[in-house]
Amino acid sequence: MSSQPPTGKTRADFKALRETLGITHPWLADQLTMNVRNTHRWEADTTNSWYQPPDKAWNLLYNLKKDHDKYIHQTVKQATIHHKIGDTITLTYYHKNNQSHLDLPRDIINARIRAAGTILEHLGYTVTYQYPDHT
Repeated sequence: MSSQPPTGKTRADFKALRETLGITHPWLADQLTMNVRNTHRWEADTTNSWYQPPDKAWNLLYNLKKDHDKYIHQTVKQATIHHKIGDTITLTYYHKNNQSHLDLPRDIINARIRAAGTILEHLGYTVTYQYPDHT
């Protein structure tokens, strides 16, 4: 049922990646058609090797990471094309799941937006966030 994690990867690596991507336990369990308790066990601080994230869980996270990185790259690229360093860039931040135009939960979308915002700030832009239904 469970497999060994990818070489050199730990339960903490799995949790860190899941949280970085904005993935909740219930959403992950739903995508994998598993009980949510299993997803919690995969990240437990225990020596019990029975509860390791299965390959399909790692693969899902790695595939979402590719999409995550692509979104960030595109967002940063567009911002740097249309704005000069020091400009204020406003990024849309979602507070309801039905506000996003993508077929992903807002937590995942917002994780991507925050990551892009962090990079833009490091590049010297001022970043603000705004809900789509507020100006």
